[in-house]
Parts: sequence; C-alpha cells; structure tokens
Amino acid sequence: MGLFRLLAGLHEAALRTAPESQRWSIRAGIRNLVRHRERIALPNGESLTIICDHPQVLSRAHRWQSKEPKTIQWIDEMAREDVLWDIGANVGIYSLYAAKMNRMKVLSFEPMQENYQSLVDNVQENDLGDLIVPLPIALSDKNNIDTLFLFNTNPGASKHQLETSVDADGNPFEAKSVQSVLATRLDSFLDLIEAPHPTHIKIDVDGFEGKVIVGAKELIKNPKLRSILIEIHSGNYEIKDTLLGAGFELAATEASNHIFTR
Repeated sequence: MGLFRLLAGLHEAALRTAPESQRWSIRAGIRNLVRHRERIALPNGESLTIICDHPQVLSRAHRWQSKEPKTIQWIDEMAREDVLWDIGANVGIYSLYAAKMNRMKVLSFEPMQENYQSLVDNVQENDLGDLIVPLPIALSDKNNIDTLFLFNTNPGASKHQLETSVDADGNPFEAKSVQSVLATRLDSFLDLIEAPHPTHIKIDVDGFEGKVIVGAKELIKNPKLRSILIEIHSGNYEIKDTLLGAGFELAATEASNHIFTR
C-alpha cells in the first residue's frame, strides 16, 4: 500500500505539470507499472479478482464487504433469474459480486473513462462477459451529449458530476479534467434498446440520483422492478416521495443508502 501511495503521488504530480496531450500516456504508464491482481474470497467458496492499478481501487477491493454491508446483503437475496442494473458501477465491485454469487445478468453503467476501462478489465479477468454488460453511458433526465466534470482522474475515483462542477452537497470544485459523455433517460434507453428488464436497480451517482429517477418515471411504475437501492443526499426528499408514490416502501437504510421494495 505504501508503494501504491508513493506512485499515486508521483502520478498526480506528473499530471499537474504535463501538457494535456501527454496525460493519458502518463496515466497508462503508471497504472501498468503498479498493476496487480487482488483476490477476494466469496462466501460461496468462489473468488473474484480485482485488477488494482491505483490505491483507490485497492481500497475498494479491501473494503468490498465492510463498506456497505447492507448492499451485499441486498445482492445476496437476489436469484439467478433476476437482472440487476448497476448505475454508477465504478470499477465494478458490486456488479462482479452479483454476477459471481448469483450467476445473474447485470447491466453496469459507468461513464467515467478510467473507471469504465477498469470495469471492462475486471469483467474479462473474471470471465463474466456472458453475464455483465458494461455500458459507458451516463443516466440523466434528458437525452444528450453532456459534460462529466471529474473530481479526480484516477481509476476508482468518485464524486464526479454531470452538467456542472458542483458536488452533491452544493459545493463548487475544481474539475481535474472533463469528458464528453452520452447521457440518456432510463425510459428512453428501454424504448431504444432491447435489454433485459431490471428486477433490481442500484443507483449511486453522487448527487445526480434525482435526475436519474426523473428520467425513469415509466420504469419505476413497472411491477417487474421489485427493488431499488439508491443514495439519497440530505434535503433530496423528492426521490423518496416519487418512489413511495410508485408503490415502493422503504425497507432499509445504511448511511445515505436507501433500499425500497414492493
């Protein structure tokens, strides 16, 4: 971990002084230098392998069970015939866990380029390409080409924001970089793409959850959708009211995570 942190510091220093045109090659070079495979033993006797090329990814691998235990319990209650849509999948820890434990279909939405590449690598490393569909798409309340403001550029990073560089608590931040991304409403996605309908949805997009729900008004009415785990930040009461109005009940909470079922 010490070596990881040292190289991560060098990584950030190099990016601060390098021209934009060289930053991708610098990131790739340092990631390849420190890359290793972290094995996670699962309760069913199987294992996952997480490709770690930054301390933040290694931290996610180490905390896969302790960071959000109720999320793990929620996934454990799913079945092989279920379908999970993991919105804000990051490097794919929960997508991988659901597919490996339950042999279920997972659609993993992750627009941030570095996280998406790690997600794809992890799916291939664990031979789960038949179960997990990685999608580099942002979910929103409209269909457009939008801007993703990156809180950090390393793999495993979070707190990025769509449309504006203001975080979930309303505080402006200086974006380390920006990426143009395809954004779509969940209802539009289902209208255009023949995809397995979700029975469960996980939404963790660092404050943008309300707009994801606005873009999914028809989806959340569908009785095929049986549960939603969503991060609700302070003051965002509309999400809860919308889900309760669509026939869900609040079943459990864990920090800012809320699990709704019907």
